[in-house]
Amino acid sequence: MSDGFYSKIKWVEGVTDLKLEAIGKLRWDANLRYPYQDEYSGGGRRRKYAGEVDLTDYSSFELVTQLSDDVDLYTAVVWSISLL
Repeated sequence: MSDGFYSKIKWVEGVTDLKLEAIGKLRWDANLRYPYQDEYSGGGRRRKYAGEVDLTDYSSFELVTQLSDDVDLYTAVVWSISLL
């Protein structure tokens, strides 16, 4: 587990090279995108992204569980542009 300071490609690659998983918090201004999920139409380059992630709108996230009355846990698969 790490904080936003370690969310850099060099550190993440070092962890994954050791066959470990990096779990951490990104900065509040992280550049995140949804991966494109639709079928490829066959014309031109394949799309990578379906749009930017808005961390104030949870409608595209899946609710995992409610931890308490005021804490909900959501999940989503997203791309981090700085970690590509």
